[in-house]
Amino acid sequence: MKSHAEVEHLSGYLDAALEEDERRRVEDHLAACAECRKRLEGLRRVAEQIRRLDRPVPPGDLAGRVEWRLRDERPGAGWLDRLEGGLSSHRLPTGLLGILGVVVALAVLAYLLADATARRPAVPPPAEAPVSVTRVVVADRTFVPYGEGWIEKGAPADPAPRTLEAGSEEGRRWLAEHPDLTVLERLGGPVTLEVEGEWWRLEFPAAGESPAAAEDDSTRPG
Repeated sequence: MKSHAEVEHLSGYLDAALEEDERRRVEDHLAACAECRKRLEGLRRVAEQIRRLDRPVPPGDLAGRVEWRLRDERPGAGWLDRLEGGLSSHRLPTGLLGILGVVVALAVLAYLLADATARRPAVPPPAEAPVSVTRVVVADRTFVPYGEGWIEKGAPADPAPRTLEAGSEEGRRWLAEHPDLTVLERLGGPVTLEVEGEWWRLEFPAAGESPAAAEDDSTRPG
């Protein structure tokens, strides 16, 4: 053996990994070489310190990360593959996974509802109910519905009025004598009212009919 033992021999001696003949030669050398004994003791202390160190534990998602990195670097890998690999490489708590599931379900439901609302045909607003008029005040007189026209409030059950075509010559003269009653034409239909103690039924021309035409109809023989 050389003047000093090799480090490999000293390390193999500590680990009991030498052959029998080699082990004896190292032991004989150590018995005569103080320097090598000192080096052997230093190697023994280092080995003891290494054994006392905590053995590192790899993270639980190490295998998933490696698989994700390999999949991400694979030629032709798309974004869906990378997303799937990213999710599979991280172990999420069970509670968090449940919350994520609920969020995704609500997002899908909101999308479906919005799509259904957009496809739903527009519903027209309900038609307004006709307004029922129970009375009107014209020329300081109150009128209520009566048949197809109007009658002055307070009239007897059967006033037996005199009928007067407002568009006839007589009707025009009569209205000329009572100009405040010409606004009754706005009511539409015949209007029955009392004038100077007598009841009259004024029949106005239909919308779009001229007074002359009404007069011709009133004077035309039946």
